[in-house]
Parts: sequence; C-alpha cells; structure tokens
Amino acid sequence: MEDCRAPSQERAQPVPNGIGQDLQHRLAMAAPSRLANSVASIARQLHLLVAELHPTASEFRQALGFLTEVGHRTDHKRQEWVLLADVLGVSALVEEMNAHRPQGATPNTVAGPFYRADAPELALGADLSLDGKGERLRVSGQVTDLEGRGLPGALVEVWQANAAGLYENQQPDCQPELNLRGKLRTDRKGGFNFLSVKPGGYALPSDGPVGRLMTALGCPLERPAHVHFRVTAKGHQTLTTHIFDRADPAIDRDAIFGVRPELLADFHAIRTSRGAREHLLDVKLVLCLLEPRQD
Repeated sequence: MEDCRAPSQERAQPVPNGIGQDLQHRLAMAAPSRLANSVASIARQLHLLVAELHPTASEFRQALGFLTEVGHRTDHKRQEWVLLADVLGVSALVEEMNAHRPQGATPNTVAGPFYRADAPELALGADLSLDGKGERLRVSGQVTDLEGRGLPGALVEVWQANAAGLYENQQPDCQPELNLRGKLRTDRKGGFNFLSVKPGGYALPSDGPVGRLMTALGCPLERPAHVHFRVTAKGHQTLTTHIFDRADPAIDRDAIFGVRPELLADFHAIRTSRGAREHLLDVKLVLCLLEPRQD
C-alpha cells in the first residue's frame, strides 16, 4: 500500500506569504501520495527559508548558478550531488534514520561520491592494484550473520583511494581504469581476501562547486584513510560501510561524518623477508536479516 505520510505534517508551519499559500492549495488538490505530501513540505520549508534569508535577486541567481554547476559537474564517474549531500551531513542523517541495525551488526555508512557499480568480479586473493604503486596491503575478512555464522557466496564490493589519497575516477589520465576496485564472492565459511595498497587519507575534491563552498566556509574537507565495502547476501540487509585506519590524524574530523567506533581498525605494519614494508588488515562484516515486509 502506498505510503501517504506527510513529513513532519503534525508540526507544519504556515507559509509566510500569499504565493506560498496558493501553492499549498494547488498541491492539496493532488491525489494523496507520499510524493504530493513531500513536495508540499519541501515547498513550505523553502518559502520559510526565503522569508528568513530575504535574498536579493542577485543572490538568488548565484544560488541557482551554484546548483546548476553542481549538476554540470556530475557524470557517471563523479557525483557532485552526492558530495553536496555528504558534506552537509544529509547522507549520514538519512542512513542513520533508515539503517536500523541491531547491536553487534556492522554500522552502515554512506557510499560516498566515488562508488562505481561496474567494478569487475575477481577471484579470491586477487590484486586490486593495477599499477602496483604504494605499500602492499593484505586484507582478509569474513562476512557473518549476527550469530557468527559465515555467509557463503556473499558478494563483497571493494573500492578505495590509492596511497596518495586519490580514486581512479579522480585521475583518469594517471591511474588505470577501475584501479583499486573489485567484487569478490565469499568462500564456504564466508571468508574473503585480496591484495591492495595501503590507502592514504585525503581531502574531498576542492576543484568543484561543493569543495569551493566548504573551503569558503572554513569547513574541513579531510577524510581519514579507509577502505569501502558493500556486502550483499541473500536474506540479509545490504551493508555499505567503511573500515578506517584508527591511526589516521584526521580520524576525528571526517568531512562526511562516516566514522564510527566500530569501524576503526589497525593496519598492522610488517616487514617482509626482503625488507619491504607491508600492512595487514583483518575485518569482520556482520550482516542482519532482512526485515519482513509490512503489507
């Protein structure tokens, strides 16, 4: 059955002008639906915001120009709209409101603006680094349910920045296509492993409208070093999360509000027999069951 709830309908404030009131009357004539109620609520808040800020015509055009530029900077490799929602905390808030995970389950976080669904499926133990640049990272992990049982055949998607803190879709002329990305299937015990390089912490892109806005406001663009995971398993909620390097100096000022205590991990440094420096990361990703449908 269609959800016709109106967001914060009980606390709806009156619109401050005749134009807003006329718009609300027009929207009220639409058939009841979640869409109609949502548009009415958004329009009401926009009119209240305009009344509060009282922008000049020039300021209004500047705001529209900013939103237009956000759209122009968005394509299949870069999502400036997602970035805007991320830095304003909206993405994290939506995740927090909707990802109701029981105690013991790995927290869900935002995918971020650099996720790509077209990463290749690779064999366990594969090397995600296509250029070999950076200190070697060996990752082992397990996907389990809340009871600790391994989930065989789960799809584990991985993506990360390189040692310089840059994703391949930020450097199409410098990194190989789909570098440091891949999909793996867990084994009979829910285990998986792969090779990569230790990711560097980084700053969100400052060359676009969102980065320039946050820089002008003096807000941090830093993200502590991390590896992204998205896990899909039959009968379980899809998990999208990060695993962060707890030693990163920016761990307390993540620009998109993704850090959780449960997501901190140690990237253990070791020396190989040849004297090379490598890192070991062990992760456990705990999924919870799908909630039964409410018909």
